Amino acid sequence: MLILKNYFWPLAVTFAIVSALFFIYSSEPAQTRFVPPCLFHELTGYNCPGCGGFRSLHALLKGDIIQAVRFNPLLISLLPFFVTVYIKYMHSAAKKQGFYLSSIRPAIVWLLVATIFSFWIFRNTPLYPDTLL
Repeated sequence: MLILKNYFWPLAVTFAIVSALFFIYSSEPAQTRFVPPCLFHELTGYNCPGCGGFRSLHALLKGDIIQAVRFNPLLISLLPFFVTVYIKYMHSAAKKQGFYLSSIRPAIVWLLVATIFSFWIFRNTPLYPDTLL
């Protein structure tokens, strides 16, 4: 029971991620009713940084990398960061150390926030590369 107690949260996080990825893989984005429409897009008509994320992950899981990048290039480009955070979390759990988001350097957090806001502004302008998305 002690082993299960020590590894409950890492197992729960892994189970949640695998379940979400299985749901995204097995659902057709245009036909699923479990994913609500983007409230920001509904109210303003503009895309938020996450718009197209579900379709992007679906295309990536199906092996269509080009289409995944077209749906949401920010999400695809940030996947290595999310995977790194997950690996760091699992590594600290294996060593029985606590993992806190505060262990990520502030400069990286600010860079992430600046990247998201820049992408948010850029994707809603009619400039050439973004008109392809």
